[in-house]
Amino acid sequence: MVLLGGNIELIGFEKLRNNELVVIKKMVGSFVKSVSEGKNFKKCCLTLLNPDRADKEMYKLQLMFEFDTIYIAAVEDTNLYFGLDNVCKSIERQLEKQLQ
Repeated sequence: MVLLGGNIELIGFEKLRNNELVVIKKMVGSFVKSVSEGKNFKKCCLTLLNPDRADKEMYKLQLMFEFDTIYIAAVEDTNLYFGLDNVCKSIERQLEKQLQ
């Protein structure tokens, strides 16, 4: 497990190359900052569900965000970064629906 600050966890990313992990950390950190401002943010947990995947397998990602309510999204994608972007957008849509 990789911790970013005190309330962001990355699980299953230990086997990624260092340059990939740096990009993931930046993307997650920026996303958390953008959606948590002014809200009662408690925790974020991004999990790579298949860290031992074969070359042609899809990346399986799950993102859990905890405010006063828990939001969970999951995606599968052949590209790790597109998958991360899509799972973040899914959480954003859930938050927008909640605010309406």
